[in-house]
Amino acid sequence: MSGLGSAIFRALFKGLINTGSGPRELPDRRSDQKVGFFWADGDLPPLAPGRGWQQAVVGESFYHQNLSDLTGGPTKYGVVVDTGAQLRRSEWEGEATIEVWINGLRVGSIPGDDVDDLLDEMDDAGIGERATVKARITAGYKGAHYCVQLSLARPLKLRRAPRPARPDAG
Repeated sequence: MSGLGSAIFRALFKGLINTGSGPRELPDRRSDQKVGFFWADGDLPPLAPGRGWQQAVVGESFYHQNLSDLTGGPTKYGVVVDTGAQLRRSEWEGEATIEVWINGLRVGSIPGDDVDDLLDEMDDAGIGERATVKARITAGYKGAHYCVQLSLARPLKLRRAPRPARPDAG
């Protein structure tokens, strides 16, 4: 390979090949956990959270790249990210489904066994086609096995708006 060709090759693949300087160090972003009412999203109704992260999401493996983008990519020890998600009513092969979206990216669906009950509860609570929920994304070591979980109070109910802060009395 000519000198120029070799230089171009090295420039294109820089960082992809171990040059003997040791393995690339992954960042340590173990946790981006949040507190408070962070899952509100515009005019969409926010659902009240439950205790813990009891609602599973399925199909995350189909959205690995989306989840990697949302968590910032692989990390040294894995990562936990608390965020808001949208539940969207949908249909797949003639069956009602509920899709889960985070920051405009699809990350999975509600398991089929839970869909009918959740849709009934959404109707009973007067929730339309979409709602926001409290969500958690976890990823294992070096980005392995992404998992999305939701926190939902059951039966579903809307989260009350937070009270405005009181001005200092002093």
